Amino acid sequence: MNDREQVKVVFEAVIDIAMVNDLKGRLAEYVSGPAPLLLDGSEVQRVDAAGLQLLCAFIQTAIGSGTQLGWADVSEPLREAARLTGLETGLAMN
Repeated sequence: MNDREQVKVVFEAVIDIAMVNDLKGRLAEYVSGPAPLLLDGSEVQRVDAAGLQLLCAFIQTAIGSGTQLGWADVSEPLREAARLTGLETGLAMN
């Protein structure tokens, strides 16, 4: 990432279908911003397919719009879910 001020996006412990709509709205504001994003998934303890799909769509949309991003930290449950579903690349984890 470059030297511009970063915006830290902290994900909650649970990212599942019950919270996808709320999280989608919250994440939408970050996609069009000029600042690089620093994603913090250190607190994620449970993520389902809908949650992974939302994260992947958010990250790919941000990358597509030219937003720089990277992970500050990824919890083991989040990393394992990404690995098991083959979404590590889509989630920009590698």
